Amino acid sequence: MSKRFCWIFIIVYFTVIFSFLYFNHVSHEFSPEKWKNQPESREKITEDLFESYEVIGMTKSEVTALLGDDYMKGEYFIDNLNDKTYDLKNNIVYYIGSYLLERIYLILHLEDGVVSGYTYGVKT
Repeated sequence: MSKRFCWIFIIVYFTVIFSFLYFNHVSHEFSPEKWKNQPESREKITEDLFESYEVIGMTKSEVTALLGDDYMKGEYFIDNLNDKTYDLKNNIVYYIGSYLLERIYLILHLEDGVVSGYTYGVKT
């Protein structure tokens, strides 16, 4: 009886572990639908975005086709994390989530209309 209990425990234990790992991975996978429908969860899927798509090298229209047009509009974005001001003509800024009182943004840098790099910024 105790040997049987040990096997059942081991099977249940590994099932729970594998389930957790699988669902954790799935919840961090990028998809355009997740990006558009779950803005508060974007921070979790941003890493997979860059692993799954060659964002560096995309044009602004390719980025907006993939991520949507809900990026920040206006003239400037002031990043409180890096104490920088970004010109929104040469950067695309997307809201990706929040932590406490800070809002977190993905800043895609453009050179000649093409994404050349990215950083993260914070607005309080």
